[in-house]
Amino acid sequence: MDAQLLGPLNISAEPFRLPIYQGASCGFPSPAENFAEPPLSLDELVQIREPSTFLVKAEGDSMIEAGIFSGDVLIVVRGMEARSGDIIVARLGAEFTVKELEITATQTVRLLPANPQHQPIVLEEADELEVWGVVTWNLHCLTPASRMARSGGNAVRRVS
Repeated sequence: MDAQLLGPLNISAEPFRLPIYQGASCGFPSPAENFAEPPLSLDELVQIREPSTFLVKAEGDSMIEAGIFSGDVLIVVRGMEARSGDIIVARLGAEFTVKELEITATQTVRLLPANPQHQPIVLEEADELEVWGVVTWNLHCLTPASRMARSGGNAVRRVS
């Protein structure tokens, strides 16, 4: 999965707070209005810490089983130490990629896709790898229009 840097995130002086409701059931309906919590700022939710927080647009299908799809906007923290198991944005040579970082007990470093159609990247000593940042959040649009745009107009439309 390739990655395109969109730019740094800036925190506004007064974060815009949205109401948040707890307990919205994905099964049977529930009266979520009865469980309103204090308003929440997206800045606070995703813990934006400028200047180390950036937006990166994901491109490709190698991370779909991790819930990252082409066109998703990833929130990436450059100041966070990457650990084995983290999803990272890495620079391999001149290319940026999004993969899961794996560091084995023998200190072998691999970049793992989350799609069985793609192969892991096993790094050799001569490979030039820079862990550019750790992916902390994924902004994934769920509207039909965004799915159509991401698929190049080939998405299946629901007919009522």
